[in-house]
Amino acid sequence: MKNLKRVQGFLDELDQEIDDPQKTGPGTSRQEWRELTHALQGKLIELDEFLSSKQWKSVDE
Repeated sequence: MKNLKRVQGFLDELDQEIDDPQKTGPGTSRQEWRELTHALQGKLIELDEFLSSKQWKSVDE
């Protein structure tokens, strides 16, 4: 669960970089990056909810 939170934090950073006009991507529109990032964030939320519903506890917590 700790690593899941870390990944969510990395996606938050990516979101900020996508909106930074000084940064350029590899030829893909910012809108497409934003949509893909938000879709991944949604899946991570689903995963977190699923693991929580199963009362999953990792050894590092």
